[in-house]
Amino acid sequence: NYITLTNLSDSDFERIARFRLSPLKISVHTTNSELRCFILKNPKAKDIISQLEFLKRHDIEFDAQIVLMKGINDEDELDRTISDLERFYPNLKSIAVVPVGLTKYREGLFALEPFSSDDAKSVLSKISKWQDIFLNKYQKRLVFASDEFYIKAKKRIPPYRFYEDFRQLENGVGMIALFKKQFISSLRKLKKREDIKRSLTIITGVSAYDFINELVKIFNKKFPNIRVNVLKIINNFFGEYVTVSGLLSGQDIISQAKNKIIGDLALIPSNALNDQNRFIDDISLDDLKKELNVDIYAIENNGRKLLRYLIKGGD
Repeated sequence: NYITLTNLSDSDFERIARFRLSPLKISVHTTNSELRCFILKNPKAKDIISQLEFLKRHDIEFDAQIVLMKGINDEDELDRTISDLERFYPNLKSIAVVPVGLTKYREGLFALEPFSSDDAKSVLSKISKWQDIFLNKYQKRLVFASDEFYIKAKKRIPPYRFYEDFRQLENGVGMIALFKKQFISSLRKLKKREDIKRSLTIITGVSAYDFINELVKIFNKKFPNIRVNVLKIINNFFGEYVTVSGLLSGQDIISQAKNKIIGDLALIPSNALNDQNRFIDDISLDDLKKELNVDIYAIENNGRKLLRYLIKGGD
C-alpha cells in the first residue's frame, strides 16, 4: 500500500525507525512543497523532503510513486522531483511514474486532461534520459514509467531485463514484460502440436488487447488448430480513458461480449474480481456465466497460466 506520510505524527516516525518498517511505499507525486500541498489538499504535505531525510537517517528503504498529471507535476516539475529524490539513493530503491487515472465522473473536480500519445512520448523521453544518468552513476535505472505510458505512446514495451528487480510491478511497471517472458519461455519448451483442436475466447481491456493478440499469434505457430478469439471490452462504466483490465465491470463484459464468445470457454483477468468473485459493479462471476452461457475462468496475471488454459482449456 502506498502512503503519503501526511497523517503521521513524530511518534509514528519514531516507531517506523524503531521497528524497522522497511521498505515503505510512498506516494511522492512532487517534491515541490507548495505544489504537493495543492495536489493532496493537505498543508502537511509540504514536509516530504524532511520526512524522507528522516527515513534515510534511520536507514529505512522506500519505493516512490509519482502519479503524473498533465500540466501539473509533469515536464520541469517531473525533472525537479526525480532530481530531488536522487539524493536519497540507495535508501530510495525505485521510482514509478504512472499517469493519473481519469474516470468520466469528474463533475466539480479539478479539470485534468488525459495524456495524449505525444505527451506520453515526451514523458518516456524524459524518463529515458534519467535512466541513462542513473545507469552511468549507479548501474541501475532507478526510475521507470508504467506500461500504460508505452501503450499510450504506441511504443514497444522494453524487454524483461530492462526492469531489473520489478519492484514496482503492482504499479503496472514491467507487468507486460514479465507476462511475455513467462508465456514465451514456457511455450519454447513445448513441441508443435496440430492434434489439439478447440476454440476459446480471452476477454480483456483496451490496454492489453494488442499485447494479448501478439501472444496469440506466437502461440498459433505451435498450436495452429487452437482458435483464440481476443475480445476487447471498452470501459463504459468508468469511461473510455480507463483502459486497464482490472477495472472492467460485469455489465460492460455482458453487453459487449454477448453473442461474441467463440468456443466452449472464456478467460477473464482475475484482477477484475474481488475476493468474493464480484466485479466493481457487484455483478458476480456466476452472474456472468449465466448471462453469457459459457464456462468462464478467471486467470491470474501470469503468462504460464494463460498458456496452460489455452492448451488444456478448463481441464
